[in-house]
Amino acid sequence: MPRRPLLLALAVPLVLAAGWCGFWLWSAGQLETAVARFADQQRARGLTIEYSGPEVGGFPVGLSARFEEPLVAGAEGWRWRGPPVGGRAKVWSPFTIEADFPGLHRVTWRPEPQAPEAEVEAEAADAAAWVRLRRDGRVDQGAVALQDLAVRSALVGSGTAESLVGRYGPLRQDATAAGPALDMALEGSGVTLPEAIETPLGRRIESATLEATLVGEVPPGAPKQALARWRDAGGKLEVARLETVWGPLRLKAEGTASLDDRFRPIGAFQARVQGLSETLDAFARAGLLDSGAVFAAKLALAALGGGADGLQVPVTLQDGRLYLGPVPIARISPVL
Repeated sequence: MPRRPLLLALAVPLVLAAGWCGFWLWSAGQLETAVARFADQQRARGLTIEYSGPEVGGFPVGLSARFEEPLVAGAEGWRWRGPPVGGRAKVWSPFTIEADFPGLHRVTWRPEPQAPEAEVEAEAADAAAWVRLRRDGRVDQGAVALQDLAVRSALVGSGTAESLVGRYGPLRQDATAAGPALDMALEGSGVTLPEAIETPLGRRIESATLEATLVGEVPPGAPKQALARWRDAGGKLEVARLETVWGPLRLKAEGTASLDDRFRPIGAFQARVQGLSETLDAFARAGLLDSGAVFAAKLALAALGGGADGLQVPVTLQDGRLYLGPVPIARISPVL
């Protein structure tokens, strides 16, 4: 074989291999930089972010990273510590990261300045997430899925969930003057509330779904000041879908909500409800609703009729009260 074709035959794979190595190293650097920028952005918002690592591996066809001893803490005094987090990404898409973090998570906080520290432990048999980072480190989209979750706390006892799934993003510019809009969703199934949380509908929630858009960016800072700035700038929550199956209640609703000057929820919804009469009776038996208000609500709602798929009823949150149709039936406390 002539020397020149032989050299070319050897050079081509060597050049391709060197090019791939260079591309992998560039992708690994991009991943490390994006993670570091994300952590720096959270620190700028007042959070403490700590972890050991990452050491990026996975050569030649992927990217992998492992974060040991992760910790997140807020200026208000709460802390989260979790198990090691393992992340993976494709070489050609280093900003889309898949992660696994099964194991024990601990959240601690101090309810009052002089009170002893409270703690909640949560453990999931399977915990997975994916995030899509922008080049500047901001999270564009993300999702988390927890299976067979157990939660324990000395304050309220133990609770479980068969499945919890949350989705976040993308962050986009809203057409209104209120600023950016963030799509989000939360789905839960087979949720059993802790023992200390007794409700008129029982502790078992068969399913719950929320699909909504948060309009207006919540600024950094203490929760009360941050929510006030968000509210005053026109912030609102546009609920496209709210559904739950909880005891006798079958609820489907959509509407818009925000906060008033006392941080009480305000808003208007259209709801389709099954089991409303039984639900009102359960709240009355628990002493949470006045029997006279329940009777008035039933009279008003009877005029609305209803079919096999339930009763269509307007729900309003205003001046610290919950209205079913025109009838006030319950008081609403501030969120803070």
